Formats: sequence, C-alpha cells, structure tokens
Amino acid sequence: MKLFLIQADLTNPVLEYAAKELSWMIEAITACRVTMNKKISGASATVTLKIMPSLPKAAFELRPVPGSCKIELRGQNASAVLSAVYTFLELAGVYFEASGPVLPEKPHLKKALSTRKRVVPAVIERGIRQHINFTMDISSYPLNEAREYIRNLARMRFNHITFHSYPKQWYSYETTAGEKITGGYFFYGSRHDLPELPEVREKICNRKVFCIPEIEPVYDDIARREAAAIEWLNNVMNEAKRAGMTVQFSTEYSSNSAEDGLRACESMLTAYPMIDVLELLTPENQHKTEERLSLYLESFRLLKERKRGKPLPRLATGIYDTDLDPLSKGIAVLRKKCPADIECVVLPAHGARKVVENMQELKLKGADWKKMRMYSWIEFDGLMYLQQNALTGSRMAVDYLKKMAGKNRQVFGIDFNHWRTEENLMAIRYAAEICLDSRQSPAQFARTYATANGIGTPALFAKAMLLLDDTDTFCRDNLFNFGFCWLGCWNCFEGLGRIEGWKTENQQIALTNMREIRRMLEQVLESTTGLHGRTRVRFMLNRIECTILHFLAVGEFCALRDYFGTATPGGLTAEQADQTRQCCERATAFAEDYMRLHSRAMPDRGCEGTVVSYAQTLYGYVDSIRKKMLGEDSNECRILSESGEAPPPPEG
Repeated sequence: MKLFLIQADLTNPVLEYAAKELSWMIEAITACRVTMNKKISGASATVTLKIMPSLPKAAFELRPVPGSCKIELRGQNASAVLSAVYTFLELAGVYFEASGPVLPEKPHLKKALSTRKRVVPAVIERGIRQHINFTMDISSYPLNEAREYIRNLARMRFNHITFHSYPKQWYSYETTAGEKITGGYFFYGSRHDLPELPEVREKICNRKVFCIPEIEPVYDDIARREAAAIEWLNNVMNEAKRAGMTVQFSTEYSSNSAEDGLRACESMLTAYPMIDVLELLTPENQHKTEERLSLYLESFRLLKERKRGKPLPRLATGIYDTDLDPLSKGIAVLRKKCPADIECVVLPAHGARKVVENMQELKLKGADWKKMRMYSWIEFDGLMYLQQNALTGSRMAVDYLKKMAGKNRQVFGIDFNHWRTEENLMAIRYAAEICLDSRQSPAQFARTYATANGIGTPALFAKAMLLLDDTDTFCRDNLFNFGFCWLGCWNCFEGLGRIEGWKTENQQIALTNMREIRRMLEQVLESTTGLHGRTRVRFMLNRIECTILHFLAVGEFCALRDYFGTATPGGLTAEQADQTRQCCERATAFAEDYMRLHSRAMPDRGCEGTVVSYAQTLYGYVDSIRKKMLGEDSNECRILSESGEAPPPPEG
C-alpha cells in the first residue's frame, strides 16, 4: 500500500480541517494510506499545506516540486489554502456540488501532483445568502444535514455566507417601549402541519409539524424553541468557521428608535459570538432608504460607543429595494454618511438579470464598489414552485462587478440568494466557478457540467438548460410571484388575489417552453448510460413535470377569473357556483398530482419542505376561493399565524 503524507500546521483549525478533508478523500479514491506530519522517507506522495500572506487577496496556488511527487498547496490565508486543497482534489478527479462530492472511478493523482496552477479569484468574498425563512431552505434541515450543506459550499470554494433573519426568528430583545421581540418563529411566522396525503406524509421525517427535526419535541414551548433555534444556528455557524468561511449575520428592524437597533445588535452579538460581519438591511421595498439607513448608522454609532475598547465584528449596512428612486437615494446616503469602517450591501432587484439591469441604470462608479457587497439570485423565491436555472444572470453580475473594479482588480464581494439545494445544483456550481474565473459562458459550463456528471448529448442538455434559464427570466418578468411559497402573497389583492395579473397568454408561452425542455431532456435521458447521470436527468425531468402541473393548477384559477368577469362574490348564479366548484376540484387534483410526483424524488430535506409548503399554499388558496365566492368554510388546510407578523411579499 502506497503512503500519502500530508504536512500542515494542525494548530490552525481551518488547516486541520483542510488536512482531514484531503485525507479522507484521498483514501476514498485511491489505495493509499494517508498519514500526517510524520518524519518518514519513501512516501509515494507528499502534500504540504502552507499559508502565504504575500499572495493576492484570497489567492491560492499549487506548486509541485520538480522531479518529485511533492507539491505545496498555498493560500493567502487558511481559507485560501482550503480552496487549493479542493482544486487539487478536482484535478485528481473529484467533482464538487452542493449535494456532495462526486468521486471518480479512476482518479488522476499523478496529474494533480504535477499540475502547477495559481488562482487569483475574481471575487474576494464569494458566497451564498441564506434568507432563512422558508420551509425549503436550510432552516428546516437536521443539524447534520445543515453542516454538510456548509461543507459542500466550501468544497466549491465559496468562502462567505450570509444568514438573514427577520425579527422574531433567530434572536430576541426588548424594545425601549417594553415590547418583547421573541425569536423562534419560523417560515414567515406560520405553522406548517404535515399534509394529509399518505404518500407525501410518509416521506417527511417530522411526525406532526414541519420544522428542524431536533426542535419538534419542544415546538409548542416557545422559550425552549427559541433557545434550540439559536443553538442550532450557532452550530451551523461553527461549521462554516471551521470550513474557512466568513459569517455575516443580517437583519432589519422596523421601529424608529436607534436605541432599539442597538439592543437588537447587542442581542445578536451575544447570541452568535462567531459573527464576523453584522449587517442591518433596509426592509424589503419599504422605499424609505434615506430614513432607515440614517437610523441604522446611528445604531452602529451607539454600538461602537457602547463597545469602545472591546472587539467588534465588521459592520455593514445597506439597501433592499427594487425601485430605482429609493435605490438612488439610498446610495447617496451611503456615499455621504457611511463611515469608512462600515461596509455596504445592496440587493437591488428580484431576479439575477434584473439585479444587473438596475445597477446599470443607477450608473454607479468603481469607487462605490470598494466596500460594497452585491446580493444577487440563484433562485427567486417568487417562483419557488417552478424549476429555475439562473446561469446568465450570475455571469452578468460578476462581469458587471469586474468592470466596476477596473482592469486586473478583484471584486470585493457577492453572495447569491437561494433556498432549494438539489433543484439548483447547476446554478450554485456555476456561481462558484465564475466567482473564481468568469470566462466560462453559461453554454460552455452546461456542456462541461453534463460531461462531469455523465449526462449524454451535452450539447442538447445545454440547449435545454439555456431555454430553462430564459424561461425563468420570462416568468419573473411576466408572471411575477407565480410560484411564491406563502399563501399571504396569493391573497394580497382584492377579488381572487394575485392571479388577477397573470395573463393567460404568458402562462402559455412559459408552459410551451417547459414542455419543450421536457422533450429535450427525455432525449438526453435516452442517451445517458451511467447511473449517476440518469439519476440527475430523471430528477430534472421530475421537477419540470411538477412545474407543468403547477401551471395547469394555476390555469384553472385563471380560467375561473376569466369566467367570472364582473361577477361579485356571494352573488353567483347556480351555474357560476357549479363552475367555481369544478375549477377548484380540478386545481386541487393538479396540485395533489404535483405533490405526489414531487414526493417520488426527494433527495434532500429542502425537497420535503417544498412539498409541505405547496400543500399549505395551494390547499389554502382553494379554500380562500371557496370562502370568497361560495361562502363555504373549509378546514382542509389550517393556516396558523404564530408570530402575529410576517414580512411583505415581493412587489410586482
């Protein structure tokens, strides 16, 4: 058995983690026996992990020793060394995705040991933004799965993560007016009991109410639930730190008291001592960017004054608004009032391509981006029940930021929103790659991705994925919030709610595209011979078919809208009432087909969360139509608001 030697400073937690990652993967793909930091001769391969502060920010390199089987994996900091380790392993044949490493049948260890390479990342701090508020994101994961999700992000060489919490979710404090803001309320403040469909219910690891499984036994005790939630998130943060990631914690507060903001900040820092960056973000589309930013900066001034002489994390504040006027006014405030030691963030639109379009409209300058982080989208929550594939928008975002930074300069930071993991494997991997090197186009990446995963006819697969990318954008622009995963969004307008704005012709365009994508993927499946590749294509086909079923379900609601015309609730004829019941029954049937089909392919916890959310939202919407139009009060789905407040749905 050959001996593989790893040399590293194991007193550094991230280097120790890097050595362990390298060790188990080498043993998994080769017949080598791995040992660490031993003075031995005759090792068949020696890998040295080394921090080199003189390298450019976040840069890393592979430096083989000529004429030997020795190589140094160097990084500007420990996190960058870890990135070098994963680059080495990919050269050896391992492929990293958000679902976990794909190990090769035939490793290429000699290639990895002999490759000389330097990577100066296009983006210094690059990562994911977890808006931890929905059933399908990691805030429903068992702790071990949430930790593995973090490890998989680091394996793709992400080095930053932002956790965003609404008030009453992941921390608590008391306001100056004496109001207790209690944490522990998940998922838009709504309780999610499990759906009654047996074939769905049996696939979900909770027993009664959907939440982090370890928290379910104390779910009805809010004090214990809050404490358990904070403990869970601390453990997730700890894993992120161990994997070399910078942890940013973000929130917002709605009061007009800077002292309340101070209290919130102190509470967060006490609850989560591992925070590297503390962020205050304006509430989504409140359109009061000038007032809120000024208030947040005052809260930070009070915080720095209170903590004078004591260590503080980095501080950041910024804007979540999709309208150009408040965006522009907010940028002006940040330019004029934001101190040099406080960073900035901006989330300027819904949807990846629209983010760049809005930023271009604002005509910012390179100086604006020296300490500003952009938030973009891998997945738009307003289309959560549809299969998405945002590739082009991520490329646009990095290209825009590189242009702003100037020739040969690195971008400060970008994080990408996403909730579901398995459904977005391609988009997450692409975002990770272009943050390192943005030269690969979406089409090139899709073909490379197909080859790496053993998917047949890569060119046809790429064509299908690019059509899905375009359809994703079309739905965002023309069917806004068509798949939002919260019932309140569906009922937020008069009459039949949000469906009043979804034109039938736009639904038909998107539906036709989805059917064409299904046709192409069926051809791809026929040409795919390996088990791994076929599993990937079958999963995508499942989700495309689910998307089609969602279009058919919503189509029934829209047919009802068109049928009613000027009919008023409660004043229907017998014929209109019968038509209403038939549409509701057909929509329910399509929704249940969606849930049954979706439940056949649930490789991760987020998939369970999606089907639970779908049951509550679609059943709840049918119930609301019956109540509004027929005066019938159904108990098929309980929508229980626990926190008494929920964030507003995205505007459209």
